[in-house]
Amino acid sequence: MRILHVTLGLPPLRSGGLTSYVLKLIALQKQDPNIGQIALLYPGRESLLFSHSHIRSRPRKLEGVACYELTNPAPIGLLGGIKEPLRDIDHPEAARAYAGLLRELEPDVVHIHSFIGFGPYLVTLAQQMGIRVIYTAHDYYPICPTVNLMNAQSLRCDEDHGCDDCLACNRHAPSVFERALRDNPAFYPVRRSKRFKSLAAALARRLFSASPSGGGRAEATPEDYALRRERLMAAISACDVTTFASHAVLEVYRRYGFEGQYALFPLIPEGVEKLTPRKGALPGYPVCIAFIGRATIEKGPELLIRALSRLEKKGYNFRLKLLGTGAKVELRDISPSRVTLLPSFTRGELNTLLDDVDLVVVPSVWFETFGFVALEGYLKNIPLVLSDSVGFADYIEPEVTGWLFSSGDAHALREVLAKLLDEPEKLALASYAIAQSDKERFTAKAHYKRMRQCYRSVTHAGQDA
Repeated sequence: MRILHVTLGLPPLRSGGLTSYVLKLIALQKQDPNIGQIALLYPGRESLLFSHSHIRSRPRKLEGVACYELTNPAPIGLLGGIKEPLRDIDHPEAARAYAGLLRELEPDVVHIHSFIGFGPYLVTLAQQMGIRVIYTAHDYYPICPTVNLMNAQSLRCDEDHGCDDCLACNRHAPSVFERALRDNPAFYPVRRSKRFKSLAAALARRLFSASPSGGGRAEATPEDYALRRERLMAAISACDVTTFASHAVLEVYRRYGFEGQYALFPLIPEGVEKLTPRKGALPGYPVCIAFIGRATIEKGPELLIRALSRLEKKGYNFRLKLLGTGAKVELRDISPSRVTLLPSFTRGELNTLLDDVDLVVVPSVWFETFGFVALEGYLKNIPLVLSDSVGFADYIEPEVTGWLFSSGDAHALREVLAKLLDEPEKLALASYAIAQSDKERFTAKAHYKRMRQCYRSVTHAGQDA
């Protein structure tokens, strides 16, 4: 079987959960004797010297894998959004480049992990050539150009408003020039800094003041964003199978038009096999509560701080570990002596950092597709408190291995935490229940077995698998 993976990119330019997952899957496939050629396609840089799109081979990028880069891809906005929604779905030069690559590689399966930079052409072209297509939903980019389904007011998009909000959400999206500058290797060390972004934006406005996109295009309309979403969701529905990590993400995709075949099973991030269960089930005193991950609005750290500050005023005793990066969290309402703040750490260090943690809270406001940090806590036998928008809620037993609260509701979160601080023996019982649960389903081996079944089901369609 020959496989082409379509993803967001490779380190050092691209990192994070999606990238690590793809690399882990490829590593497992390289060990599979039934897998032949493995190739990888990712969106590359914007060029300021020429505007046409083409695909070039990138040797030495990933050992044993044929790597290809699409130069001048569709817009790559990530959390910044995009100002050119129609270019995301109307990019004929890229379509010709895809067709050439598919003819060259002749893959049996195209596995799309991200539509960022590509648009819907790949699905149509592959299926016209008799190639099967699998899509794994890692985020909400096909629905929301800013990926996370959070609007300009930092509120979750719970309903379809005809994309009227998209104009405000994407107002400050980077121009073509900004993206070209940001993705230049010379600027990798500083590209995430606010000063660099502001300087790049100012220079872009000065040099490309003709339009918001920096390319002479007209101002986008809500209808443009709606059409983009419609086309991408139609492409996903046409895939032979789409894999989702949770019912939460499946229901969001359904709400915005997904009607295709699907499979449900958890994603497995890189490094989870190295996590060792915490010793003992008894909570410490005071109870240690942990937040893990990017300290950004959609992740809900401020919600947790508000809940804990009220509990402290009521006399509750606890410790808080903030193991996160990103935006600063306001801690003035909690005694500094209670808080351990660690803005950066490695996966290896996380294993030790969680050894004295009694409770992991994942207070995400947005629709968390899975929740890797919840899985990490679970594998350490640490009870969980999750907002009901976290996908990992599928994999806990409420009131037994974890507790749920309504997303964005600080009062509901406070009530759950108060109950557990009043009765810490519940944490001991939950820890024991997790230790006895089926963790085999979260292994790379189990995940690969499910994914291999998907490959076989689409390539043996109409035959005995």
